[in-house]
Amino acid sequence: MSRQAPLSHRLMGSIGELVGSLFFVGGASRRRITRRNLSLAFPERTAHALEPIARRSFRHFGAAILESFSLARLSAETICRLLSFENWQHFAEAESENRGVIVLSAHLGVQEVISSVVSLYRGPMHVIARPFSNAAIDRKVRAMRERFGNHLLPKRHAARGMLRALDQGGRVAILIDQRVHPLQGVQVPFFGRPSWTSPLPAQISLRSGAPVLPLFAYRLPGGRYRIVTHAPIHPTRPTGSGRSKPSDSEVAALTARYTEVTELAIRRELDQWLWMHDRWRRH
Repeated sequence: MSRQAPLSHRLMGSIGELVGSLFFVGGASRRRITRRNLSLAFPERTAHALEPIARRSFRHFGAAILESFSLARLSAETICRLLSFENWQHFAEAESENRGVIVLSAHLGVQEVISSVVSLYRGPMHVIARPFSNAAIDRKVRAMRERFGNHLLPKRHAARGMLRALDQGGRVAILIDQRVHPLQGVQVPFFGRPSWTSPLPAQISLRSGAPVLPLFAYRLPGGRYRIVTHAPIHPTRPTGSGRSKPSDSEVAALTARYTEVTELAIRRELDQWLWMHDRWRRH
């Protein structure tokens, strides 16, 4: 059976790349943030050397958005034909502990693919997400993410829902790569720079005993995707610690490990990360 993406889906990706290129020309503020982020992450490189990455990242961003909505129109069988897998066995390894699994990802590749992949191959999961302010867009994105049996958990006050799902041996998904306020975050290295990062995945992993499974969906030519799974990251706590509040050092150490893996994943395909996000802005 052919693994070729439907013409309409491939066309949406091409249109998205064009839209991204136009946004690069017209989006001065995001273009400025992208260039600054790249210079901070790669101080040894010249602005001229980094410029192609900036341009390609905008093209990718446009394609990722349109392809995400295009995927919502495709059948489960068609989506599965567009996928290839790398180290997928790590998912079964993480689930074998019967403590649930925390799927950790980032704004890398086409992250919206992940909810479909996990639900189709391993079962439904709870996706941590912040609602969109635009009600129409929020309804569309919710329908896309809840397809195939998934459930959305509002990002605010998500901890209780995450623990409940993990108690039942379920799966929860959360992104780790965006800036958070210092009062809500822990500072760990990211591309060699101190970065305020959400402590929630580490806190939940330490309290529940659930392993964290880094998983990323890279965009491939022709409307296809490569699903890359990393080895599970296990919480290390003294026996009998149960759900007592984890120490700040425990949380920081695990969070640093998560960002280390995420950085390695981004370095694999630099132009597929959301460099236009103001990751290192001072609060």
